[in-house]
Amino acid sequence: MLDVVILDMDNYQMFRRFFLPAHFQKLQGLGDDVWGLGIMMDNQPAGVSLMEKDTFKQCVTIFYFTVLSGDLQYSGIELLLQKTEELMVREGYDQYVLHLQLEQEENGVIDLLWKHGWNGPTHKIDTYITDPQILIKEKWISQIKLLDYLEVIPWSTLPESTLINLANGMNSWYPEMFSPFSDNRHIDAETSFALTYHSDVIGWIISEKVASNLILVKILFVRNLGKASMGMMALLAEVIKNAADRKCYTMFNVARDNFAMNNVVRKRLNQGVIKKKTTIQFER
Repeated sequence: MLDVVILDMDNYQMFRRFFLPAHFQKLQGLGDDVWGLGIMMDNQPAGVSLMEKDTFKQCVTIFYFTVLSGDLQYSGIELLLQKTEELMVREGYDQYVLHLQLEQEENGVIDLLWKHGWNGPTHKIDTYITDPQILIKEKWISQIKLLDYLEVIPWSTLPESTLINLANGMNSWYPEMFSPFSDNRHIDAETSFALTYHSDVIGWIISEKVASNLILVKILFVRNLGKASMGMMALLAEVIKNAADRKCYTMFNVARDNFAMNNVVRKRLNQGVIKKKTTIQFER
């Protein structure tokens, strides 16, 4: 039996197994700019739909939507999606962006969304959770050799003047999408690192400890890879060693069309992957 309930401050903890660490802060706004629905299968929590107003675009982003895999998954997705749309219509919205998270084969779910008039997928992102305790045993970690004029340093050691210069370099020598400062992005200085070339910063890996045992790697960027041979791998290795020391797992979100990073995952991280999920984006 399937049933859908509206999430509120009294019942959302029943569905906590489905939430990511970043969701709990958003859930404090339930009923204002954030709404949530939970689906029950045989009286057991089986998935959630979390929505947020986008007042600038005059639409709603269903920023997290997931249903447990199993015999009733497709029926669960259909029902939860139907109730999500009904709620949004009651709130006065008819344009949506959907981020659907899956743990298994995508084609059947994509066909299901097409059947209900959704356009897409417009974007696909694979999320990998890795175990650094496994990865630090990989040969490439210990075999990285940087040229004398290259160095990986903790982000926390960068002076204020350097940070100002980096911020001013956005859209000049690096695109905004790789900026550590855009969208009020939080920089965890204890788990983030910079790559320097003759003491000038030319790259970074920006991370954040989002849970007591999880570090989210948000950005990996290196300028002019020709001069910075092995710099990207050195940054990655430093985060992995740092996470291992902290006894944390590491999480990477990789767009399907980011061929360079997908290549890194396949060649360098694959042995340590303990969980993978896929988020597909649709619009309507």
